[in-house]
Amino acid sequence: MASLQLDGAEYASEISTLRQLISLPDADQTPTQNAHYRHDIAALDDFFGTAGLYR
Repeated sequence: MASLQLDGAEYASEISTLRQLISLPDADQTPTQNAHYRHDIAALDDFFGTAGLYR
């Protein structure tokens, strides 16, 4: 059985991206926040193989 600690290390980049994404406001984003949102969505779409799902 794989250790959760090892899984966390393996997916640290994706975990960080997801945490950043959920920290952004749902509405009234600044241009900088919106750029982060678009970057995070693209990175997660690529990781999960869901290209274009949220873009």
